[in-house]
Amino acid sequence: MPGDPDVIRKLAGTDFFYGIITLVGAVLMFFQRRVGFYVYLAGVLVGLIAPLSVVGISALQTSFGVFFSLIFVGLYAYCLREMR
Repeated sequence: MPGDPDVIRKLAGTDFFYGIITLVGAVLMFFQRRVGFYVYLAGVLVGLIAPLSVVGISALQTSFGVFFSLIFVGLYAYCLREMR
């Protein structure tokens, strides 16, 4: 965990955007909208790439939840043909 308050603030900002984008994608997928999968995928990519660009490779320790999201991307991709 980084100790610098500026780094923590930046990580919190990237995590906030990751959460909002994936939430919008999940709500769209709840309503069986295919575009929700792509919004969710974009949110997961933001959650994976943004902390790496802010902090570097040490951000992988703080963004552990993104890896669970990658599992869900695979599960949602399996059901993608059922969405309109």
